[in-house]
Amino acid sequence: MFSHAYFKAIHQVVPDRLRSVISESSGKTLRTKQPMTQSASQPAVIIPTLNAAGHLPALLIALQSQSLPPLEIIVIDSSSEDTTREIARAAGCRVERIPRAEFDHGKTRNQAARLARAEILVFLTQDALPGNSNFLKQLLEPIQSGRVAASIARQIPSEVASPLEVFNRLKRYPPQSRTCSLGLDGRAAMAAFPFSNVASAVKRAVFDQIGGFPEGYVVNEDMLFYARLLKADQTVAYQAEAVVVHTHPFNLRDQFQRFFDIGCFVSAAHEELGDLQLGNRGLRFVLEQIAFLVHQRAWFWIPLSLVEAGVKLVAFSLGHYAYHFPPAVAMRFSQQKSHWRR
Repeated sequence: MFSHAYFKAIHQVVPDRLRSVISESSGKTLRTKQPMTQSASQPAVIIPTLNAAGHLPALLIALQSQSLPPLEIIVIDSSSEDTTREIARAAGCRVERIPRAEFDHGKTRNQAARLARAEILVFLTQDALPGNSNFLKQLLEPIQSGRVAASIARQIPSEVASPLEVFNRLKRYPPQSRTCSLGLDGRAAMAAFPFSNVASAVKRAVFDQIGGFPEGYVVNEDMLFYARLLKADQTVAYQAEAVVVHTHPFNLRDQFQRFFDIGCFVSAAHEELGDLQLGNRGLRFVLEQIAFLVHQRAWFWIPLSLVEAGVKLVAFSLGHYAYHFPPAVAMRFSQQKSHWRR
């Protein structure tokens, strides 16, 4: 369905180092110390975790192999039931444990950020894998040069990603770098690229100036943070040269729950987003996705694409009324169960 040449083209920005990280990480031993040399250019890397033992060794090996090593790695763990905390401690990370019920996308990251000593904060998710040893250097370059206040990395799909996920990553994260500020039309700036905490970086001073990530939102704290950066007249960079491999193998139930949460967020953040709201781009996305599937001769996936689009639309619409539902009902529809237990 997808030729070897096609996947090779997708992954041409990722050198052989990535393959070695993926294939050999289980057989390697994590270094038990952080680098001894320290400089102002080194960032603090913050990783929220939950049962991350399957992801963390490869991620930490990749971070320890960076040409610009992190000053510190802070793992803030939501009471994992596996060996996540032990793995992180063995690698020399600072580990903070929080009760699972207290996890909040914004609040938890803010809590970790307050522990950091570095002048630049890098936020990663546990399932994001840096594509090469220059990942941090490339992600931080526009910040360290003084051109921008924050940056995000390019996300590419893994080789086991479904065609729908491949299109989503290629559509949202193109190979061309760019910067954005409110010098653009507000909606155009927000639509230029999706600011994502899967792999992002920000100056500590600016982070503190705008109050960190918004707290109390079910999801999309990073989108609202991006809006606040733009409203504060800050410039943000999309660094396509800084690559992470990141794939979500979502089924239809996962997509329903995810878009229910997005609808909930849009409703809750409606007033603050104001003119920066993106508007309805769903139909264009579906049409472009179908065209992509036709071009790739992925015929089997076209009906699923249409069904998935319908599921997303229904879930997103329901999410707008989430706070009118009994908490038990909203919890059942949502991926973020802890949000509704507060």
